[in-house]
Amino acid sequence: MPFHVMVSAEERMKNLMNKPIVATLATITPEGYPHQVPLWVVEHEDKLYFSTYKSSKKARNLSDNAQVGLSVVDPSGMPYFSIFGEAAIRTKDEFDDYRAVNHKIVTKYLPEDKYDAGMKERLEHPERILVEVNPQTIF
Repeated sequence: MPFHVMVSAEERMKNLMNKPIVATLATITPEGYPHQVPLWVVEHEDKLYFSTYKSSKKARNLSDNAQVGLSVVDPSGMPYFSIFGEAAIRTKDEFDDYRAVNHKIVTKYLPEDKYDAGMKERLEHPERILVEVNPQTIF
């Protein structure tokens, strides 16, 4: 029988955040329904970040209820992690690491020849924001 080492949820999160895996975010609609969307996510200083538009459904949902769920599953089916957390909107005018976090997203998910266009869109589009997720529970 093979020996399996138990890896903590925090370790699984750190390991999976190094891979260009699509995450699933769940927010709550004003009517109380879950709204789930796939997205690109990166880890930065023990928080998770994704980029979106101010007018997106997920951003609008967060203005009413900042509680989120986020899951990442390796394409092989294992490992995975899920979190419950609180989300906050971060704009380029008030968040010092705005460029650094967007750089992480673009380099993680886009091919090198798309880097300039990806960064330009994220830094110059007037609707672009980052959402910071502070994990409260990781499992």
